[in-house]
Amino acid sequence: MSAKKDTQQSESFTAEEKAAMKERAREAKAEARAKKNREAGKAICWPRSPRCRNMIA
Repeated sequence: MSAKKDTQQSESFTAEEKAAMKERAREAKAEARAKKNREAGKAICWPRSPRCRNMIA
């Protein structure tokens, strides 16, 4: 491979790579939202009753 061809390939990401990065970003955001919601649910529900604590745990 020539040096010119190597630089052309590394200048930008392929459409497939961009799509994979976007998908991973969506997954990371969804995981963060789920974690935040779980923690918020435990904080609200925990003092209520043993039944409520069992539903979350």
